[in-house]
Amino acid sequence: PFQKGGFHKRTDAQADYFNIYKKDLYTIAGEATTFTAEALDDRFTVWTCWQDAGGQSKLPRYFAIVITATGDDLAELLVEHGYARLYGAKPEENPVQDKERTLKMLRKAENRARKSKVGAWAFRKSKK
Repeated sequence: PFQKGGFHKRTDAQADYFNIYKKDLYTIAGEATTFTAEALDDRFTVWTCWQDAGGQSKLPRYFAIVITATGDDLAELLVEHGYARLYGAKPEENPVQDKERTLKMLRKAENRARKSKVGAWAFRKSKK
């Protein structure tokens, strides 16, 4: 499903965003997988927006909002723990959350993660 070179472009962009070595992405991905499995270990709710999410995949992709059994937004949890970045298009209509409020919430979550040096932020290259 990846376009030729698409995966490498994406991982290069992720490493650049977090200012980390590309090899560290695999460690972070493993941590994120475990974190997500634990967050979704119980019941969870998915709100599908049915709006094209774009991207390079030839397969259709749609926006969705995932709410954990405890009522937490999975996107916010992933960003707050340094396992996801703020990137890409946003859905025009969101049945659960206000678009601007959600973006503000995610920016705050990312700032907390960066300051706390968690997830990918823990792997940042030192400044010379």
